[in-house]
Amino acid sequence: MLPSWMESLCLPCLDSANLSSTLPLDLSLWHRRFGHSNHDYVKQLHANDMVTGMTLSNKSKPDPICEPCLAGKMHANPFPTSYSRASQPLELVHIDLKGPIQVTSFGGYKYWAMFVDDHTRFKCGIGLKKKIRHLLCILAVQSLC
Repeated sequence: MLPSWMESLCLPCLDSANLSSTLPLDLSLWHRRFGHSNHDYVKQLHANDMVTGMTLSNKSKPDPICEPCLAGKMHANPFPTSYSRASQPLELVHIDLKGPIQVTSFGGYKYWAMFVDDHTRFKCGIGLKKKIRHLLCILAVQSLC
């Protein structure tokens, strides 16, 4: 029950969830309305009458490919495949800095720098106690060139 001064500010709410749509009330629509929830969960909501006014006028199977769901599950866009390689060692070096790791190593390292030579595919991992030390590693690799 709302206070009398608040009742004049509030608009009456619709009691039914399906009164504001012109789209077919199928499982795909309810899947989108419930934030792209699992289809089985949406079916359970309907079967157990957990949502007031939720009706399914179309019993067809939903499309198994939901593009927003797929996009939400992707971690990153894939890199385009490159078929070219460096022509000499140390011409192109890929660097990946990882950390901080939750458990410090026996040597006190919390970060790791991984270097991969594009020409030879030689890999070298270096432990770092502080993140800023990766700059010294990069300078050391550059001095090899």
